Amino acid sequence: MVCPMMRAPFAKEHGLTKAFLFSLFENEKVVPMKRVFAIFEEISTRNAKITTKVIEVYDIRPELAGSLNRIKLLYPDLTPAEKNVADYIINNLRDFHRLTISEVAQKCKVSEATLTRFAKTCGFTGFPELRTSLIPDILGWQKMRYHRVALKEMSASDSTAEIMEKFLGRTMEASTQALTSIASDHLEEAIEVILEAGKIVLIGNGGSMYLAASTALKFMKLGLNAICYLDYNGMQTSALLLKEGDVALAVSHSGTTRETWESLALAAGTGCTTIACTSRVKSPLAKISDIKLIYGPVQQESEIGLARVIQALTLDLLATMVALRIGQGSRH
Repeated sequence: MVCPMMRAPFAKEHGLTKAFLFSLFENEKVVPMKRVFAIFEEISTRNAKITTKVIEVYDIRPELAGSLNRIKLLYPDLTPAEKNVADYIINNLRDFHRLTISEVAQKCKVSEATLTRFAKTCGFTGFPELRTSLIPDILGWQKMRYHRVALKEMSASDSTAEIMEKFLGRTMEASTQALTSIASDHLEEAIEVILEAGKIVLIGNGGSMYLAASTALKFMKLGLNAICYLDYNGMQTSALLLKEGDVALAVSHSGTTRETWESLALAAGTGCTTIACTSRVKSPLAKISDIKLIYGPVQQESEIGLARVIQALTLDLLATMVALRIGQGSRH
């Protein structure tokens, strides 16, 4: 890959002579991206103004950590089709690593060959390496998101007692909203089909996976035939093995998690009853479900904060109601 800094538009814009650029790279004709990153310190030593311009123009940190910054660095010199790919990655970072090359091509409205060419332009061997390389950027994005959630309406300068009081208030407010948002007739319908089900499969991914597994364990302790697999293949296989009279219960705060709604869609095709536990009534998960347990918007999706608390509250309400009905039946 030819370094973007050696291209005429960049050199002209920043007043760099070809002789100076080639001296930095020891007259290399093809420059690996690692070499591009390594010379930034040398550029800074020779000409601090150049480094400042590079960082401002390309919106990158001096250390250039992560592949997302690499894409931003190359962006001005990409072709229009490659810029479509770069824009999609930047705006959909959380979901990008889950998609196949054909799915990304469809969303970007480009060919798979363009994606492969884009990956190689960025210094990777192909699309799989590009996708994997963005994982550190995704983790960094999640860390910053969780930090923003933690600081919402709270401050690091607050005392422990003040934070506890604020958190209690937010929890009570969100819990009240959730319990008043869930339609009682939908909850009643969910209880009835669960009690009559031959088999119950619970589906979840990420943080929701463990809540689904915990609920499956509660159902099992109540004597129900419930199961929850913690891997994607297990979720899909268990969904495909359901039949009429069985139940699939999917859990996703956003309702857009691909692994979850795809597995529920497979279950729906078997003729079983599908239940969605989510915050959004118009989400893909809710749209394909027979019974919708919608607890309403709590906050942005996060492991830190109230989203998981409200999910757990909703599922615990369902399990409690099922337990009460089972106990009522045994007394009769």
